[in-house]
Amino acid sequence: MQKIKNQNHQVIFDISLTKQKKEDTSEVAYQKEFFRIKEQFSNHYAVYTDGSKLEERVATAAYFPERPDCSKATCLRDGASVFSAELEGITLVLTEIKKLTKYHKNFVIYSDSLSALRAIQSKSFKVKDFRRLFNLMRKFPTYDHISFD
Repeated sequence: MQKIKNQNHQVIFDISLTKQKKEDTSEVAYQKEFFRIKEQFSNHYAVYTDGSKLEERVATAAYFPERPDCSKATCLRDGASVFSAELEGITLVLTEIKKLTKYHKNFVIYSDSLSALRAIQSKSFKVKDFRRLFNLMRKFPTYDHISFD
């Protein structure tokens, strides 16, 4: 688990699920580890995000189990990458989280995109999607705690 603290908030990246090789790990073992992570962040408001691509069509979604009305899904331009969809999903989540900070202070974002999480960790500003995402993250109040798993 890596912690990044900047001037506004603390961001934690937990990529422990990637430590095990898929071919050597049962589905039950992954589920147990996921539930362990969920327990670790049980005082956080949980949000899920995912991006997908089918042929040339690309879409992303952000799911808020406690507030389905905040959940969002959107299509990206045809031919966009799954990576862009994953980043857009996280951006959707952050946009909605910003609205919820008056009610909640700690958030955990569950994503299955290791490449997106690593890119966010590295704070790369070369891609337009990153700049928008980082600009959103900078605007969070100082007391917010956001975790990516």
